[in-house]
Amino acid sequence: MRLINLIWCITKIISKSLAARLKEAFDSIRWSYLEDVMKKLGFCDTWRTWVQAILSSSKVSILVNGSPTEEFFLEKGVRQGDLVSPFLYIIDAKGLKVALVEANNKGLFEGMEMPKDGPTFSLFQFANDAIFLGK
Repeated sequence: MRLINLIWCITKIISKSLAARLKEAFDSIRWSYLEDVMKKLGFCDTWRTWVQAILSSSKVSILVNGSPTEEFFLEKGVRQGDLVSPFLYIIDAKGLKVALVEANNKGLFEGMEMPKDGPTFSLFQFANDAIFLGK
């Protein structure tokens, strides 16, 4: 019985350690950046307040070996599977595209031009991936 208790204790320590490390993996989207992009895109104060309320009240838990960890508040990321996540990604992607266009206009970044006077590409985005093409 003592061996089982020892194994259980070690499992709890490992799961709490993993939860603390995985919590950092969620820190991928700065909310202040989303707020700035929404403001520049013309979203009203009420809408931005609603989005901030949804984000700041999000509590998550991670399954480790089939057992949930203690809940914690997200600080920068969004919950996977949350209905608002794709919408926020589109806002984030739009902000990235605008930043690339501005960098291109200032001569800081130049996209790849296709042969025979084809279009210039600087960014491919799909789902939650982004590929930069430039020189």
